[in-house]
Amino acid sequence: RGRSLAEVGHRHALLAAKVSDNVGVDESEPEVLFDGLTHGNEPMSLEMTLAILRWLTDGYGTDPRITDIVDTREVWLVFAVNPDGAQFDIRGGRFHLWRKNRQPNADGSIGTDLNRNYGYRWGDGGRTSSNPRAITYHGPSAFSAPETRAMRDFLASRVVDGRQQIRAAISFHEYGRLILWPYGYTHADVPADMTTQDHAALVAIAKRMAGSNGYRPEQASDLASKVNVPALP
Repeated sequence: RGRSLAEVGHRHALLAAKVSDNVGVDESEPEVLFDGLTHGNEPMSLEMTLAILRWLTDGYGTDPRITDIVDTREVWLVFAVNPDGAQFDIRGGRFHLWRKNRQPNADGSIGTDLNRNYGYRWGDGGRTSSNPRAITYHGPSAFSAPETRAMRDFLASRVVDGRQQIRAAISFHEYGRLILWPYGYTHADVPADMTTQDHAALVAIAKRMAGSNGYRPEQASDLASKVNVPALP
């Protein structure tokens, strides 16, 4: 079942799909979220969310593992978090390496890096910038972008009786062949806002995932220290 999270940006809506054996019923099953295309110049992340939809629907009833997943969970797919940026990136039939959304800034530049615009630890360390022309510009305030507000409101809608129903979430990106676990704002392995048990679980999941595809597992802040981020002209 599909739904529109919100009308955002200049033209496009954020589209989500729910996959479940009883899609019209909000069952008491753990929920999983996959999202793609946070950055406009990462089109393969959209292909991943579309591929997961195909695997779950085509495999249901024929593949025992997929059938069990669909029968025992509710799977949410947000195909493209940044549809306006993605559309702009491929204008004229070629890639333009456009990363941010298409929201105008006060200085006349365009775009906020949606991956830096969420509320938790907004602007607090890591690979982020207060320069509106930087490709990692975090926006003038948390949730200043309509796309991140739409994601925030969707996640809030999944809180039932005070408990978040989405128990696991994966955000697909491109480049690096990496599996990243939290956090990106600090180089501490176990900061004050993470338990040792959560850290151990996140590392184990990342290593298990990387073992299946040959990617390198690492903490998100390790990536931030390796990349120089230019400003846009």
